Amino acid sequence: MSEISVERMRLKLLSHSQAMLHAAESGKWSQFERLDSQWRALLNEAFSDFPGRFDEIGVQLLENQTRISDLLAQAQNTLALQFQKEFKANAAIKQYLK
Repeated sequence: MSEISVERMRLKLLSHSQAMLHAAESGKWSQFERLDSQWRALLNEAFSDFPGRFDEIGVQLLENQTRISDLLAQAQNTLALQFQKEFKANAAIKQYLK
């Protein structure tokens, strides 16, 4: 494969990773989910077609994925707290109606 093809794939990986990070930072989880489902196929394509050619962007990709993982954990905690609050409110209403 040509060096141009390798560079295109590098840019594709970096831009896709950044788009995933931006979606996660913005709380656009349906967009993130769509991008995430494409991510695995893109990685498989990149590393099977160009093995060993992406070491120089590996740190940036890993940093993005780590940040995304942190954002996902925060969102899950927020949802769990909201669910717990709603559950308690629902229980209080049920108790009141008895």
